[in-house]
Amino acid sequence: MGWKRPAPERHRLLQQHYVDSSTRGKYEALVVDMCSETRRVGSAPREESASRLCERIFRNLAKKCTRMMVLMFDCQDKMHESRSFLHLQRYPTLSAEGAAAAVARGKVIVDGRAFTPGSEPYPEEFVREVTADVPVVWTKMWASSAGKARAWELVREGIVVAVHKHAADTLECVVWHNGEPWVWPYDDAAARQQRAAELCNNTYGEGDQRVCEAAQVLAKWGTRSTLIQTIDTDMLIQVLCARAWHSQSVVDIQLKNELVDAVGMCKRFGPGWGERINAAFWLLASAGVDYCRGLGRFGYNTRELQENSLGCRSADGRVVTVCDTEIVVDTGLLTTALACIPRRNMKGMVVMDFAKEVGNILFCLALFCGASRKRMPCGGPKPVDVVCFEAAVHDSPFDASFLAAVASGDVECLCISHTDAN
Repeated sequence: MGWKRPAPERHRLLQQHYVDSSTRGKYEALVVDMCSETRRVGSAPREESASRLCERIFRNLAKKCTRMMVLMFDCQDKMHESRSFLHLQRYPTLSAEGAAAAVARGKVIVDGRAFTPGSEPYPEEFVREVTADVPVVWTKMWASSAGKARAWELVREGIVVAVHKHAADTLECVVWHNGEPWVWPYDDAAARQQRAAELCNNTYGEGDQRVCEAAQVLAKWGTRSTLIQTIDTDMLIQVLCARAWHSQSVVDIQLKNELVDAVGMCKRFGPGWGERINAAFWLLASAGVDYCRGLGRFGYNTRELQENSLGCRSADGRVVTVCDTEIVVDTGLLTTALACIPRRNMKGMVVMDFAKEVGNILFCLALFCGASRKRMPCGGPKPVDVVCFEAAVHDSPFDASFLAAVASGDVECLCISHTDAN
């Protein structure tokens, strides 16, 4: 996933928290989203075996930490139920007319999707038979309907081999894909398995949630310095929503081109969890992630929405109330706050569209807070239908007249909430 805010706006907000990597040295612990890292290293249009790719990845990672390396993968068996719907939205099947138009532009159609010649996915038969020693073009593996799951299996195999070959005696490794985590070295196995079980004590299917959970466990253990490595910028918001970071510890996030001081970032948005959750709400409102789109499409100025994230230290500026088991969005306070933000008139939006988007943001907050982390068969909160306003106005245009009716009290605003099922 990624936080879909333009890089210049992200830099403007976070540049004071960027760190020169040369000042950090090696970290005590490293937590890696391996699906993200594989995309970063393996996206070149050339063939490379999983064994060779993983050797390059591991040797680079090993330069960054001294004691513990935690490598997390996506697990298809535990993927959140919303993911399949998201996949259909992201990769829609072309209509007959759309496919014909794509072919006319020189594209190749495979399983209802258009590809540039030479980039089309591998056939399913090849994907099933490929081994970790067979060179492949990884983008063609990931584009295959069966290839992504098989790709992570191959990378997991390759990483285990690389650990055997190159891990220092002092380095403890935890690798989690499907089933139980794999740990290295094999001596003192019971103690290492117990530590691995705590690092992997959730049923999330997505690697980035697994990464954030593991980083919090390391902080709880008193780890002096931790590096989170990912190219997915939504990790910034996930860390902001995490329940606690030890202020005496170093927790950095290595994105593709920036190294971010996560502890400093969290302090800036507020000393407490409640302030940070409110800040995260406004950051999601300014630009969404995979599961929400933000409020910009309703005409609100996205830079102003982002700037609201810095005003949550005061209780008057908080539209979200949070406790150990429940997150509540006060829709009345939200619309009052939105009234202070410049807005363009947007055609085609109705009140229910807005209510659903606020519900999507609430879902993301709950997910990033760790709600329902052990739900079966997959971790994370269930999406819920939300009602922010009285039913009579659901199909009304979301426009200045509606907002004026809300402001005057002619339309009732209802709070929406998520309760943790853990």
